[in-house]
Amino acid sequence: PHREKNGWTGDASIASELAQYLYENTAAYEKWLRDVIDTQRPSGEICCIAPTSGWGFSWGNGPVFDNALAMVPWNLWTFCGDRAALEEAYPALVRYLRHVKTRESAPDLVAWGLGDWNAADRSHMPTTEYVVSCAYLQLRETAAKMADVLGRPQEASAYAAAAERTRAAVRAKYARGNGVFDNGGQTAQALAVAFGLARDGEERRQVADRLADSVVKTDCHIDFGLMGAKFVYRALADVGRADLAYRMIVNPTEPTMTKWIGKNGTLWEDWTTGFSKCHIMLGDFSAWCQQTLAGIRPAAPGFRAILFEPKP
Repeated sequence: PHREKNGWTGDASIASELAQYLYENTAAYEKWLRDVIDTQRPSGEICCIAPTSGWGFSWGNGPVFDNALAMVPWNLWTFCGDRAALEEAYPALVRYLRHVKTRESAPDLVAWGLGDWNAADRSHMPTTEYVVSCAYLQLRETAAKMADVLGRPQEASAYAAAAERTRAAVRAKYARGNGVFDNGGQTAQALAVAFGLARDGEERRQVADRLADSVVKTDCHIDFGLMGAKFVYRALADVGRADLAYRMIVNPTEPTMTKWIGKNGTLWEDWTTGFSKCHIMLGDFSAWCQQTLAGIRPAAPGFRAILFEPKP
């Protein structure tokens, strides 16, 4: 790294699946989770940088980045069967979710923190509350799954019910009709697919069609930020359009990842200037290639059973 050495929670949350495919880094993630938990204030709030010298509470934190507190231990469980990480992170996650509840912008919705950070075209960014509330939904769903693994069925049920309330609230405010959610862009449509915001089978088909439309409209160019980098490719594969995701990844003209790899052999912090040219933040497409093109997924924690379903 020549410039950026901070332990950003958002970067880690988005890239932790990629890291689990390419490296054996269980001990490093366990240690870093303790750093995240060490930043937690009595209120339950955590910092967007861990470890921190104090900066990162007044900017950058919020559910999109703070998801690391849930997703890193959950991915350690999924990929490594690491139950200890769940046990250590779960109490902190409970405290954190209590804090988020106090910062809701409306019942079961949240607008606190960054949305689709570092978008390729900031004029096309989805509404911050829509994106952050989807992250809140993911936090609540993951807390439910963690509680279930840890043998806390009542807590699992409560968090699952809370997640359903957030799903309903997001849908009620941001469903525009004809399968469009929020601004109908790549990130907005991908989140609708990823978090099951459609009401029925016909609407799910419409959401999928609008997602494909949002990609074709840009001639398979990237038009998203950090949250889109995690969910657009996956949502396309989920609706049977892995071909469009692949075309986005290998598209030779900007904004694209192929320029970074061809020019520096590294990943950049942003789509054009590359302030930092050694940056994991937007690199989850590599995990998508493992999971979708190669089709290698864990079918039980720690790959005790493996699903092979390649989409070449």
